[in-house]
Parts: sequence; C-alpha cells; structure tokens
Amino acid sequence: MKFIAFSLLASIYVITTFAQKPIIGSSVFNKWPSVDHIKVSNDGHYMTYLVNNVPEGGYTTVVKGIYDVWERTFENVVESDFTDDSKKIVFREENNILHILSLGTGEDLQIDHISSYRILGKGEVEWLAYQANPANQEGKLVIRNLHTSKEESILSVRDYWFNGIDVLAIQIDRNNENTQEKALYWWNLTTGTKKTILMGWRAESCSFDKAGQQIAFITVGPGQVKRMVERMLWYYKDGMKEAESRTKERESGIDTNLMIYNSQPFFSKDGNRLFFKLVEKPLPKAPTEAVKVDVWSYRDIRLQDEQIRNLMFPKVFLATMDIGSGSIVRLQQDSEQISAGMDEQDYNNYLLVGKGGGPEFWWQETARPSMWLVSMKDMNRKLIKERIAYAYDWDMSLEFYLSPKEQFVIYYDPFEKGYFCYEIKSGLTKNITSDISVSWRNENDEKWASPWFGFPFGIAGWVDEDQALLIYDKYDIWKVDPRGIHKPINITNGYGRTNHIRFRLTGRGGDLRKISPHSRLLLTAFDTASKYNGFYYKKLDRGGDPELLTMGPYIFRDPIKAKDADTWIVMRESAKESPNYYATSNFKKFLPMSSVEPEKKYNWLTSELVNWELPDGSTSQGILYKPEDFDPARKYPLLLHYYEERTQDLCRYWEPEATRDDINIPYFVSRGYLIFVPDIHFRTGDVGPSTVNTIVSAARYLSRHLWVDSSRIGLQGHSFGGSETMRIITSTRLFAAAVEGAGGSDAISSYGQLSLGESRQFGTEMGQGRIRASLWERPDLYVSHSSIFDADKVVTPLLMMHNKKDQAVPWAQGVEFFTALRRLGKRVWMLQYDDREHFVDGKDALDYTIRMEQFFDHYLKGMPPPKWMTDGIPATRKGLETGYDLDKSGKMP
Repeated sequence: MKFIAFSLLASIYVITTFAQKPIIGSSVFNKWPSVDHIKVSNDGHYMTYLVNNVPEGGYTTVVKGIYDVWERTFENVVESDFTDDSKKIVFREENNILHILSLGTGEDLQIDHISSYRILGKGEVEWLAYQANPANQEGKLVIRNLHTSKEESILSVRDYWFNGIDVLAIQIDRNNENTQEKALYWWNLTTGTKKTILMGWRAESCSFDKAGQQIAFITVGPGQVKRMVERMLWYYKDGMKEAESRTKERESGIDTNLMIYNSQPFFSKDGNRLFFKLVEKPLPKAPTEAVKVDVWSYRDIRLQDEQIRNLMFPKVFLATMDIGSGSIVRLQQDSEQISAGMDEQDYNNYLLVGKGGGPEFWWQETARPSMWLVSMKDMNRKLIKERIAYAYDWDMSLEFYLSPKEQFVIYYDPFEKGYFCYEIKSGLTKNITSDISVSWRNENDEKWASPWFGFPFGIAGWVDEDQALLIYDKYDIWKVDPRGIHKPINITNGYGRTNHIRFRLTGRGGDLRKISPHSRLLLTAFDTASKYNGFYYKKLDRGGDPELLTMGPYIFRDPIKAKDADTWIVMRESAKESPNYYATSNFKKFLPMSSVEPEKKYNWLTSELVNWELPDGSTSQGILYKPEDFDPARKYPLLLHYYEERTQDLCRYWEPEATRDDINIPYFVSRGYLIFVPDIHFRTGDVGPSTVNTIVSAARYLSRHLWVDSSRIGLQGHSFGGSETMRIITSTRLFAAAVEGAGGSDAISSYGQLSLGESRQFGTEMGQGRIRASLWERPDLYVSHSSIFDADKVVTPLLMMHNKKDQAVPWAQGVEFFTALRRLGKRVWMLQYDDREHFVDGKDALDYTIRMEQFFDHYLKGMPPPKWMTDGIPATRKGLETGYDLDKSGKMP
C-alpha cells in the first residue's frame, strides 16, 4: 500500500501557468474526477470519502481528521466503515487485503485474503466479522473483538446475520465425502456459546426482531411436484430447543396457486407477528394446438397489452402469522397494494391496503381505488376512502400515512384541496387543514384546473409521535393537530412565502417520525427568486421567523451529522465549483474537507439569471451560460435548451459527459457556444403557444446584446423538450438549426398509441399535453398540439434522434415527422441507435455528441458539413463508416 499526501493529489487540478486554458474535449468523458461516499465517525473527529478517477480509471479513498491535519489516502478501496467508538476505520482493498487503521496514529493492521467484512455491536462491545478464503479454508468466518483483539473462527460459513446486539445466526454448508452437511448456528458473542438450531436445511433471508431474541428465515427444498421447489418459513426464539417450521405450503392453508416468496420476512414492531410474502406459482402453458388470441374488452380495467407485460412479473402478496397461535392470514388479495406511505418498520397493529385501481382512473370510475385499514388483531377491514383521486399511479402520488402510535391515518384529497385525518378509534374523518388558505401542491397545477394532476408537497414529520404533524406548503411548514382541537401554526411564520423561500426539513440527523416538541429544526432553504440555497434554524416551540444561517449561490446536498457530536459534513457546489465536502458546526462557517477541482484546468463556464418580458407582459426567467473566457467584443452562436422549469439549476455543477439526451452544457459552452435555459410556464390547452412565445421572446431579447450572433441561434430539446422543438420550428423562421430527440409530433396518433402497454391518453389529456379534454371534445386542441400539421412551414434544418425500442415515446412519432419533412423536401436527418430506448449511452452517446456538434458547427459556426450530412451512410455500411470526415468539396447538405 502506497501512502500519498492528499495535498499532492489535489495539486493535480491546480493550474500552474496563466496560459489560455484548453477547451473540454471528449477525452475527459468518464474520466472526470469527483468526490463521493462520505462517512463520518460518531465522535465527529474523522471522515472518509472517495475521489473517483484518481488515479485515472480508478479511485482513491481519503481518511482524514476534521479538525486537525492528520490524513491518509489509499487507492482502490472497495468499502470502509468507522468503528462505533470512533477509534478505528476498517476497509478492504480490491485485492482483498483488509485494513484495521487506528485513527490519529496511523497504526495499520493488514489481513490478507478477505472477501467481506462487517462491524458488529456498539460502544465497548464491538466485533469485526470477516470471511477469509485462503487455500483449504473456504468460507472461514473470523470474529475479532475490536477492543481485546481476541479472535474466534468457524469454517464453511455460507452466510451470517447479526441481531444488532450480540447474536449471530450462521449458516454452515460443509461438504463431506458423500454428503453435504447443512446447519444453522445461534452464536452468542457475549457468552461465546454456540447452539445448533437447524440441521439438514439451508437458511436464507434471515431476519431478527427488534429485540434481537427472535429469528425467522426461509428454506428451499424439493417439492412433491417434479421440477418444483417447496419453501418453508421457520421460526426460532432464544431458549427454544431448535427452530420450528411454521409453514409447509401443502399443509399451511396457503392458497394452492401461491407459494412462499423467497424474500426476507420481518417482525412487527412489538415482535408478536411475523410478515412474509407469497408469490403466484408459474401459470400453466396453453397447449401448442390452442388458438393464441388476445380478447380486448371495453370492460377491462387494464388493456390486454399491459396485462401481458405484467405476466413477466409474478404477483406478490403480503401475508402474516401470529407467532403465538401460528395462524396465517393472507393480507393482500388480487388488485390490492400496500400504501406507499407505510414502511415495513411501521407494521404492527394496523395495515393500510389499497384495493383496485388502474391507469385510466381519470375517466373510469371502476379504475379508482379505495383505501382500507386492516386490523392485525382480528383482520377486520374498515373503509377509509373510496374512489380516490390521484395522479399517475395511486401508490406513488396519493400517499396514506399511518401515525407512529397508530391512532390516525392522514391523507391528501385533491378534490377538497386539503389534508384529512381518519381517527382509528372513532372512525371519524375530518379536514384538518380547512382553516389554512394555502395550496398544498404546486400552484401551477391549480391553474391547470385538474385534481388529477400534481403531487402534494407532503408531510414533513410527526411531533412527539402522534401529538402533531408537520405539513409542507410551497414555501412554509405548518404544525397541525390531527385531532383538530388546536389551531394550525405556521412554524416558519409565513417567512417563506413573504420572502419567496422554500423551507424543507433536512433528511439526516434524526427520525422525522419522532420530532421532539422542543426541537431546533435544521431547515434547507431555496430562494425561488434568486435561486440561491442555504440553511435556517427554527425552534419548534417558539414563535417568530426562522434564523438565517447561510444563503448563497450554491447548492448544498443533504448534510450528514456525526452521531454523537454537533459536527456536520455537507457537500457544496456551484456552477463554477465542483462538488466538495465542507465541515461545519453552525452552518455559518464552512471548513473545506476536499479540494477536487478539475474544472480549473479547462475553459469552464459562468451562469447568470436572466429576466425578460413575455408577449403577454408577464416576466420569465432563464439561465445564461457563458464561457469562462467570454469576450463581450465577440459574437457568439446561441443555443436554447428547454423542458419546463429549469432555473432551480442556476447553481448546479454540470459534469462534462457525452450527451445522452439533454445537451451537455459545459462541453458546448467550453467550445464557444452560449447556452440559454429558460423556464416555460403552461396553462391548460396552450402548450404550443406557451413554448413558442417563451422561446422566441427569449431569443429576441438576448439578440439585443451585441455579443449574440442573431443569425446563428439554435435549439435543442429532448423528450417533452423534443416535442417543444418541433412546435417551435413549425411556428417561426427565427432559428438557424435545431436538434430534437425522442419527442412527440402528432397528438392525435399518440393519443391512440401505447407506452409500456398503457394507453397514452393520460399523458395527452392530463399529463404534459395539458389538453384536459378528450379528442372528441376538443379536436381543435389536438390539431394545434400536433406539429405534423404544420410541417410544411419548417425552414430550420433539423437533426432528430429516435430509437425503435423507445418505451416512453413511440418510435412512430419520430418517423411521422421525419417522413413528412422528407416528403416536403426539408433539410432533416434522423439518428436511430440499435438497442437504445428513450436516450443513448456509452459509445452511442459519444457518437450522438459528435454528430450534434458537427451539425451545430456547420449551421452556427460556418464549419464544413460532415459527410454523413452531405452523402449519408447506406445501410450496407452501417457500423463500418461513421461519416465524421468533413466534406470540404463545397457541397452543401
């Protein structure tokens, strides 16, 4: 192992001369250095992180003191962990050398031939478990006391599981001369006792209860039916003679068409109940002589194509067992789903189960689900709400939350535009936000006048478990009594809305389900006007405004707190500064912990927020990216890139990479382009006009500057942005070139097509199409949303990219527009990459980047065209010729 000073590593990125910096080339793709994988010791004195692509193609792990200069670096470390007492760090290299490094002193114990390790226990009782695989010792598991250095070992270990306290369950697979011995051991690390709790079976998917005294696992063996397997669920509690089989599929009463699913079972919070999953057995195959016909019916909740696709994924159902009685109940039936608002750690006395639902919910009453509360005590079901309104997919957008003490169920109703509380004891439901006159979901969604579209901002956490809950509006955070007795309190005092700052709780440093009523909350803050980011503090039990800690032209990634100290590590980036780690104790002063700055070697970029007036008199914003060496005396070609709203990325650091879908901003800016990324705001039925008015007005506004070459402005958009590109070039002659990827050209044909087996009608009516009416109600809007009808108006040269395997936007949408332009004699090229779907990657992304750059360089910089544009590439030469060579004969494409 070679130790190197990290200051030398960092100096790789320091520019030592004042010469003009080189532009970014494709050679840096996949080699760009970056930091990642931060971990902090519990005492807050040490940290470790990874530097990717240093050395090139590899990675370096840095272990360093936060408040002193102690530091070590290691190459090609696979994994690393601090011990609970913060005295050591354990890590493993790619060459399977395990290190136990003493922090501060640098004493390094190395152990060879280690395939994996885990740190077990806490505080003064802490062990290191590692598996060694030297010759003749396959599967050797060693347990090392990290305080006494005493070791014990056991051979032929296939797998092991820890209860979080002091017990290991160890699966032994030992090959004897003629037989294979299988056994599961219960090893108490404190007492040193080992006990065999299962013989003759291989345990899989083991799980302990919270107290660490019970274990459940699954075994797999041959079934009665040939080529079928039988799975059994086993149970053991400390003190029992041996593990007991609690389910045999043929004896347990489990439905004959189901079998135990080989996934990890888990215990309820109180340890009295065990949950596991069942899966459908393989369906019988139709006879070879049978007629293979799909019967599509108007009564189907899901289209036949979607049903067929779903057959690729067997249905899985939740079941439960009462540990005392051994009784088993299937909790989930066909067409039922567990609420997305529940985590497995919440399962105890009640379960939230959604019944029904389908993708065409906005017009089919029968496709709207209902939510039920299931009692684990008697399996009684209570209806909480039926015919639920939701967006996209019911188990994602409209979440039902069970309170920590299981007294309430909270949910958002988009029709009533409020949060409701169902009290489990009384069965009563009440609107708990009726006294609050704010919107609980994106206010732009309200302008679309559709309860079916738009996600609520969500619940931030629970105060003192069930006493109150914290709910987000667009800007502020509200403390709401689920009983409706106490009036809601805006804990951020309306400061967010007044100052256009969006507050959110940090996701690290505490359990958001159990917030103390006296907490000092750390809030992330985003200024929607300036696009700056920062942090505030707010005492939950005090009135007044939040306390400003820091705010600036940065993006801060969610901070990580040391477990036992008031030390935080936060990643900070800006458009001009690559992401690096900083330490802080007060979020006012930040101490740099890493200094990986590859952008300093190249002609990088700057970003600035631009405001301009739209044709209707309103104002919009956009981000203007300029080269670092920008010269106002020069004229630059301008590229406009867009989707919906993107100005929240003003302070984002863009890593150079090949263009997969959206144009790579630093690559093109470094090569002499200005790039402008505007926000586009939409209203119902006006996607086309909103797009055109925004993009055209932005281009004309920027053209007033002498450093913009108004005759050389281009466009680039992908997916929905590709659809916008088509709409723009059919509406104006302003742009000199356009690149479009995977966009829709025909709202009418798209309305009747499928994506992943589902109808595309939702996307047109209620999704980004925003028409809010069927084809037969507003055919005029479908025509106006279809660029194909105005293809004859196009004068802008267009490069398209559509792939046959695209599952998001049908390939036919690209073919329609291409063949229309071709028929009309327009200048158009289309790229189709085999084996790619909605975007490209790898070598295909590099090819796409090269062709996009050559296309723009020709039309916006006056460079000779490449031969793929002038001569094309015959199908017979596919993969043999690139056509990259520039055509200097004077031939124009």
